[in-house]
Amino acid sequence: MPVPLLSIVASMMKIFSTYLDQYKGLERLKKGTEDDINNHLLFSLIWSIGGILEEESRKKFSKYIKEMISGKNIVKKYNLEPENEWEPRSFIFKL
Repeated sequence: MPVPLLSIVASMMKIFSTYLDQYKGLERLKKGTEDDINNHLLFSLIWSIGGILEEESRKKFSKYIKEMISGKNIVKKYNLEPENEWEPRSFIFKL
């Protein structure tokens, strides 16, 4: 059953915002907090999208996410070339 894109984004943001509550009111973030926030974002992405996929699509999504996390060049492999030039950033996720 198709799910509207906006519903997927809203689901992801609801999951992510529950993790961000612990950082409200802090004037400074502790060392390692940025990594924690990145991990919370990744978790939210995986569950909001992966949770609605059917079995075969979950396998493909899992493979894609693992490649993305590993830092492999997924831009060309998945034809994600942008129309404008951009500098790629890599993130290190500690799972």
